[in-house]
Amino acid sequence: MKRIISALLALVLCVACSDDGPVNTTTTIPDGHGRIRVVAFDAPTEDLDHVYLHVVEVNLKTQESAPWITLARPDTVIDFLDLVNGINVIVADTIIPIGTYTQLRLVLGDDNSVVKAGETLPLKVPSGQQSGIKLNLNFSLANREVAELYVDFDASKSVQWNPGQNLYMMNPTFKAYKRTTAGAITGTV
Repeated sequence: MKRIISALLALVLCVACSDDGPVNTTTTIPDGHGRIRVVAFDAPTEDLDHVYLHVVEVNLKTQESAPWITLARPDTVIDFLDLVNGINVIVADTIIPIGTYTQLRLVLGDDNSVVKAGETLPLKVPSGQQSGIKLNLNFSLANREVAELYVDFDASKSVQWNPGQNLYMMNPTFKAYKRTTAGAITGTV
């Protein structure tokens, strides 16, 4: 019995120390800033085996004329069809200035492909490498707030076969929403 309790306690401590859980601390966030974690996942599809996207950079923008703020440069290939049924991937986790953000951009590299019935075919992402895939947002990040921005990729609507070019084309369909996981309360009594 003591072994079982010890094993369960070790498991709880291991999970508590994991980086995979939600961000829940505000102690290291400086005044005038918040923490944002960008989490990607996909809706399941029966049509394709894999959709590989080469995510090079993740950016946010405060307004149309403002420059892009780089959140992360993961430079990694992600199989978005692995990100179903509660599985997700963190593409950015950083501290940024507070404010209202209007756009998220995923800049893609050239290593994008689709696997259907075991055959790997190229995936063309128009303007993915130049201007990136842009998602219109409208969320605010408050002082010392910790938030997760969920990016839902819909492969069944985004990836279409182009028989004339013998490749798949991507017309991205993403949805994004914000969830606040922690915040700070200040004041005097």
